[in-house]
Amino acid sequence: MIITDNERRSDVRHDFPNIIEYALSTESEETPHRGVTTNISNSGLCFYAFALLSQDQTITIKQFMLPVSRKKAVVRWIRNIGPSVYMVGSKFT
Repeated sequence: MIITDNERRSDVRHDFPNIIEYALSTESEETPHRGVTTNISNSGLCFYAFALLSQDQTITIKQFMLPVSRKKAVVRWIRNIGPSVYMVGSKFT
């Protein structure tokens, strides 16, 4: 579990390293992208992406082993952490 005194999150985050496959709202859902999750909560998911996403973009999680039933999320923030590697914070819709 990840939590600090300064966090203002509505839900507790849990470590959850896993591979996901997702589609972007701006592309055909036939075009899969892969990512690696770092943590999850009832309200959102943090993951590494290897393609640049846009804030407020909707993604559909296609292939996953997540302990939540939601499959759509909105990108809330993106951080470039290396060449073609981005950390993404998303909120389930």
